[in-house]
Amino acid sequence: MSKNMQTKKNFYKAFWELYKVNDISRISVVNVTKHAGYNRSTFYEYFIDIYDLLDQLEQVMIDEFCEILNERGFTDGKFNGMEIYVQGFVEAYQKYGDDLTVLLGKDGDPAFSGKIVDKMKDFWSKWAGNEAMNVEIIIEFACPALLSIMSTWHDLGKSIPIEQLMNVILKMIRAVII
Repeated sequence: MSKNMQTKKNFYKAFWELYKVNDISRISVVNVTKHAGYNRSTFYEYFIDIYDLLDQLEQVMIDEFCEILNERGFTDGKFNGMEIYVQGFVEAYQKYGDDLTVLLGKDGDPAFSGKIVDKMKDFWSKWAGNEAMNVEIIIEFACPALLSIMSTWHDLGKSIPIEQLMNVILKMIRAVII
């Protein structure tokens, strides 16, 4: 890993530690740099301000989230089926569950869910062809619902086994599609 990438990761980590317990309006560049062990000038080499740091971090998470979905959901340009796709969604959520719960929570970034939905629309549109408009409508409905379900499950301490949760999600998806 390059020094620049490691420095960014250190800033991301410091920011998250502060963001998990503070509203973003209460986090300053000084807080983050002090927590990360860097000076302000180093911060400004990578970010415009705290909101730029958050935006870049969200974009990294969304890209990695979609990469997991792409790897699980598609092989050789063919959709592997809703069960495998939901499994990939759950796997991606488990990787980022704590961070997603913060971002999607009451003190999180209100625009974050929309960023995920937009990325999912782009992601699915390339596979949908002539059905792109239908896919856009379905994603607008399904993606926030899946995020909400996963966040609730996470907030409830993962109260049911993941396999059972996936079955519930698949039943809801089938009910909506039919």
